[in-house]
Amino acid sequence: MEEKFKRPRDIRINPLSPEELLEKKKEKLKTLRHLRFDYIEEFPTERLLPDMPNYHLYKCRTIFFATISEIIKHLQDLGLIKNSETKKECKEFFKFCDTIRETKRFYKQEDIDKANKVLDSLMKELSN
Repeated sequence: MEEKFKRPRDIRINPLSPEELLEKKKEKLKTLRHLRFDYIEEFPTERLLPDMPNYHLYKCRTIFFATISEIIKHLQDLGLIKNSETKKECKEFFKFCDTIRETKRFYKQEDIDKANKVLDSLMKELSN
């Protein structure tokens, strides 16, 4: 007996109820605020290493940018990004992330500024 498996694109996810969507929106807004205001913007005076204090809170780490990208993708999947200006900001952020992917360069203040700009835009979008 041969069982036919559905390919991922054939699988339909049940849409969230309005209550569940509101809860996801609140959850993501909290995460965005944490990334924007609780992470460290300053650059350490020496190379940042995992055993350093507050290592995980520095914005000058690749994972910081990757986390923002993943949140944007999730918000897009949920249909929570509606404003055209926010969509444009997200698209520009993805383009920026494509330019830094798999490079070994050190981050600069202008990189963090781009991340902050998209975070501000997303927080404004989700606060409405």
